[in-house]
Amino acid sequence: MGTLHDLVLHVIDKFKDRVAVIYDDELENSVITYNDLHKLSKQIATILRNYGFDDEIIGICMHTNETTPAILLGILQVPAAFYFFEPGAEKFILKALKSLNSAVVVVDISYLKDIENILFLLNPEVLVLIPEWQLIVIKLNGVNRQKYSIHLAYCISTSGSTGVPKIVRVPHKSIVPNVIHLRKLFNITSNDLIFLAAPLTFDPSIIDIFTSLSCGARLLITSNQIKILPWKLAKMLGNHYHVTVLQITPSLLMSIGPELLRTSILDKSSCLRILALGGEKFPSLDLIKKCRAEGNMTTFFNLYGITEVSCWSTFYQVTDSDFASNQSEIPLGESLSDTTTMVINDDGHVLSEGCGWLYTGSLNRLCFVNDEVTPENGLRNTGDLVTIDQSGKIFFLHRKDEQLKRNGKRLNLQEIEHVVQQEDFVENCKALIFNSSVILFYICSSWHKEKMNESQREQLLKASLQKELSAHYQPDIFVDTNSFPITYHGKLNIPVLYDMMRDSSRKQQPVEKIVEQCWKTTLKIHKNIPIDTTERFLAKGGDSLLAMQFINRLQLDLNLQLNHILPLVLHNPYKDILDIIRESLSKHKHSTSDEESKPSELRLSSDNWKGLNKFVKKKHLENVQNTQVHSTDSVNYINHRQKNIIPKLSKDSLGKPENVNVDDDGILPKKKTKTNNVSNNHYGLQSKSDSISLEFPKLNSVCCHHRKKEVNIHWTYNTGKCVDASPIVAQLR
Repeated sequence: MGTLHDLVLHVIDKFKDRVAVIYDDELENSVITYNDLHKLSKQIATILRNYGFDDEIIGICMHTNETTPAILLGILQVPAAFYFFEPGAEKFILKALKSLNSAVVVVDISYLKDIENILFLLNPEVLVLIPEWQLIVIKLNGVNRQKYSIHLAYCISTSGSTGVPKIVRVPHKSIVPNVIHLRKLFNITSNDLIFLAAPLTFDPSIIDIFTSLSCGARLLITSNQIKILPWKLAKMLGNHYHVTVLQITPSLLMSIGPELLRTSILDKSSCLRILALGGEKFPSLDLIKKCRAEGNMTTFFNLYGITEVSCWSTFYQVTDSDFASNQSEIPLGESLSDTTTMVINDDGHVLSEGCGWLYTGSLNRLCFVNDEVTPENGLRNTGDLVTIDQSGKIFFLHRKDEQLKRNGKRLNLQEIEHVVQQEDFVENCKALIFNSSVILFYICSSWHKEKMNESQREQLLKASLQKELSAHYQPDIFVDTNSFPITYHGKLNIPVLYDMMRDSSRKQQPVEKIVEQCWKTTLKIHKNIPIDTTERFLAKGGDSLLAMQFINRLQLDLNLQLNHILPLVLHNPYKDILDIIRESLSKHKHSTSDEESKPSELRLSSDNWKGLNKFVKKKHLENVQNTQVHSTDSVNYINHRQKNIIPKLSKDSLGKPENVNVDDDGILPKKKTKTNNVSNNHYGLQSKSDSISLEFPKLNSVCCHHRKKEVNIHWTYNTGKCVDASPIVAQLR
């Protein structure tokens, strides 16, 4: 069957001049060809092989960009396996690195500060600095090294959404059949453009990367900031790049909203051939129909699988007859290559019809879960309750931990959702049970919000549910929200929905109390500590991502659109933020009580925008005036970032690279350092007792004369999101 990297290396010569990977986050746009992909992967493979890390598990902590597939491909060619992790959850990462015997990590220099606690506990030793990729290779002397003889491809942890996260070691023979079958099923060719929707901590990302690169197709990568902004994601996928194959979770897709989907990704002239939904229950066909424009030709697939049998186990292609029928639910479908699925009841009997637990597995596609030395033979219990109809079709019901009873009677929340989704004004909905109460969360289309208020919508829903369902199904609480929270992996964030319900009393609280609680929760400030109205978000330990979380909490609690206050949150004092929210809430209440009102999505008034622009200009001028330009070089920056990792540094004259250059075609990173020998385009470090000897390039210093100059703002541009960047200072010649 071969390996993941064999699948790619087999086609590189054929497509060497074609674009392999595109990275675009609206601030940076980079591409690499298949030839460059091969060169970069050989370089990383040589570095790791020279240090003897073959047949080991190598940790990776880096931003996902155009070079990431090359890093993965290089590690696989060592040969070795990779374990991708991101800053955060320090205890779990520490445990994972030790249990996987991962004694070396490849780290993005910008992440060093974020994971320094983990590194210090594992006795780090810097081996190699790769400046053109902004990467550093670190040996972890506190981890026991181990050679694996089972030809692992990668290791991944389960999301933990249904319990304690598990660490899964995946051999090549487990994932390669998935890649081969799915690329054939989707008929992927070199003309396709595939979007990497999942993060590398979620195994569908492996399918995206290797189905694309093994067929000579193009892989599109963007930042997390783009993914969390529905209108930007829709524009990138449907209007700008015309993606042809998309594998995505239902929640991430539905976060875009039916109205926007119908005019972008799923419009009549859409280039999207394949839309494969997996990782969660497939949406009802009623909801899918709302999202498709008339005449849309996209083919839908339902994918099902568990990480313990990475990655997918079953597939179902939604047919035209499915869309034409009155059915709402879609079956799990057929088993993928070299995979078995069966339904077993509580007595251990295999069922051909009826309700039972779904098991999936394989005799060959065997993965190792946690500390397993030998994987379980055959089947694993998925923990999912399913039903088989008379024709043998398997339908998903719910997770084992989602079995519900109310007033002694069994309750299927999906029946509530099915009735609610019949209403034209409902874009999406989710029913949950909380302390024996049924709560219905729903999203109303912006068009219908103009036509009826929240009370009227609730009465319509109650009437429909009372007509269709018995008394024990009737929701106790209706929550009209603008969006559903999703996890980092793109799944519906059920705990956050429960938090919304626990905090539902906030709806009756003053806005001041709501803002204060969201502020303290986001910044982890104790509830008894009073807030100083002059304090600022960044000064209290916040950053751009936390600011987005703060705004999301406010939007959910206030049922109010506040996306445009991000600059205010990042730069203004607490009292200014509170004033803007008060004003926005006041306008929102006024608009919803007025029959002639405009849509409830609010934007800052022109006066407030002027205030924000004035503040941004003032802040920019302060930064320029307070900035002193000194002679420096890029190595000083790297040296500074590594002070907490490297005890002592001494410069040894081991060679001097040529000047920094960028390839004419823009394929290689802008910070690439060009040398006479490409394979030596990194800097080795050698341990000498308690010190480390490091080769650094000596760059020409920039001479600056301090002159008194007046600085004026010539233009400004609102990127629509937070940009963490330093001011640009140019020397006047």
